[in-house]
Amino acid sequence: MEIFAVRRDGYKYQELDLEIDDFIDIFRDELDYNTIQDFSINNLSLANYWQPLSTGFSTIARQENLIPDIANWIGATLLLSPKAYRYLGDLLSPFGEFLPIQIESETFQIFNCLTVAEINSVPGDSEKFSFNEDSIGDKLIFKTPYQHCLDIYCTARFQEAVESFDLKGVIFDKNILSPFSE
Repeated sequence: MEIFAVRRDGYKYQELDLEIDDFIDIFRDELDYNTIQDFSINNLSLANYWQPLSTGFSTIARQENLIPDIANWIGATLLLSPKAYRYLGDLLSPFGEFLPIQIESETFQIFNCLTVAEINSVPGDSEKFSFNEDSIGDKLIFKTPYQHCLDIYCTARFQEAVESFDLKGVIFDKNILSPFSE
């Protein structure tokens, strides 16, 4: 089974201009600050609290500043353009939740991955870990607590769907070891 880390496609695409502090007030006193900050690690569903927000993209100096169809956001989440949501929404829905966000006149979706897969081994100094294929099963997209849910991973089936719809903004890296762990 081929597994990929879903990563940002360089710096030619703009980033979502939204931080956790921009929406932390929607949780009121129901959850503590640290739990919310680590929502991806805690596998926290945000849908019951979510209120549609308006935001934009941050430009990157001396870069192309293209608008992505699909992009990484915080932890094991993805931002989907209306086009990407139309093509991938049904495929992704069993593995997480969608949180609407308004960017200019369009409704984008944040996909919060709530699906976890386990690993087989802990890496040594240069060894890469591998996923337990039984824990992946039919999952298209997932995260792992071993990586503190900093990355989002997928199978070849998801990669093929993104590429067949010509969606831009991410790459599929065969090196699944998180750059944050190095």
